[in-house]
Amino acid sequence: MGYKEINEEKTGFKFETNVWELFTEAEINDDVDIEELYRKLFREWHDDVRLIAELSMCMNRKLWEHYEYKGTADSYHERLAELYDSLWRKVHDYALDYFT
Repeated sequence: MGYKEINEEKTGFKFETNVWELFTEAEINDDVDIEELYRKLFREWHDDVRLIAELSMCMNRKLWEHYEYKGTADSYHERLAELYDSLWRKVHDYALDYFT
């Protein structure tokens, strides 16, 4: 069972996109690719509450996925946790300001 299925089972929220897979693939590259992907998706989705919710949920889960490794000798995960935290805060704050 993948992330989408686990998330749907826990929350009842069904992802319409492959956002999780896109960011997982971007992690194979460097952090710039992750930021570029975020900016691209945000530009395309900024006025759709459901897609912004997907982006926010993905950023939050990615943050925690990498945060679990924070403090270990692996600085890769620490950098990704910090990056996803920053991106999640941006999309979360935007959603609260724009959609409420």
